[in-house]
Amino acid sequence: MSLDRVDFKKKVVDSAEVLAVLGSKGAPNPDDDVDMVDAANTDGYEALEMLINSFYTCDYKSFFYSLAEVEDKFLKRDRILAEHKPW
Repeated sequence: MSLDRVDFKKKVVDSAEVLAVLGSKGAPNPDDDVDMVDAANTDGYEALEMLINSFYTCDYKSFFYSLAEVEDKFLKRDRILAEHKPW
């Protein structure tokens, strides 16, 4: 699977679902058909935000640092994703 830079920004970085989870900087759009996540429950998602943004901006040092954080915070602790961690 691959996306060019413009599509990655449109479909991932600026997607309503990602902005809802990470806490978008702007006000939510009431026309979006997305279940908004409570902003108080987004602790720990900074690593995911850094992962996406550093990949988009080609800051690979930060990308791999945040990838390790995501592995530690999410993959190891999730019973479904944990079995994919060795890959």
